[in-house]
Amino acid sequence: MANERTLRLVLEQREKAEQNALEVWSGATQRVQAFMQQIEQVREFRKSYLAEMQAKSEAGGMSMGAYLSYQDFIAKLEGIEQRQERELLMLKDRAEACRQEFIKRRQERNIIETLIQHHREEQRKLEDKRDAKLLDEVVTARMGRRKAR
Repeated sequence: MANERTLRLVLEQREKAEQNALEVWSGATQRVQAFMQQIEQVREFRKSYLAEMQAKSEAGGMSMGAYLSYQDFIAKLEGIEQRQERELLMLKDRAEACRQEFIKRRQERNIIETLIQHHREEQRKLEDKRDAKLLDEVVTARMGRRKAR
């Protein structure tokens, strides 16, 4: 019985560790999603800025200085997008590491639950043997009394 209590305490610890790992993974996944949205916003801004530049250029109302300013700004936006893509890869790697940690914690909890179940089955088997032995003793005692009569 003491062994099961110890396993229960360990199980509680494993459940807490699993829950914590799930929360960390969830947070990492949310950061990936938010960062992906941010990258998409930069892309859309760059596209609209490029479209604006092309529209002004086609209308013929753009000086060379203005054209170069547009080009410079678009290049900066492309640089930002590339840096964010690299950061996104790192965030995805971190989220995957968090997922693996969660899986590990879940497996640890499952192992302890299996040990508890096994311990209970062993206890049940021992109780069944004691009950069978007691029943045999009662039957043997009754048989002995009947023979004595």
